[in-house]
Amino acid sequence: MEKIQILLVKHSKKKTEYLNWRKHIKNRNFYVHVYGAINNRRLNDYLQREVPQLLDSLSQLKANLNKKEHDHL
Repeated sequence: MEKIQILLVKHSKKKTEYLNWRKHIKNRNFYVHVYGAINNRRLNDYLQREVPQLLDSLSQLKANLNKKEHDHL
């Protein structure tokens, strides 16, 4: 896992600008800090709509990083 993290740091945000990092960080911070005021419908919508897309994007990014790492060997 550390190799993936290092490769992520080395890549500029421009290469992953299709990922809306700010949106996911904002949602994470909201759900962690104001869990008492969570709207269950809003949370469910986020989990159903956004998380699968995020996982797909991260899987694609990981595959690209693995390919680049393999190409450099």
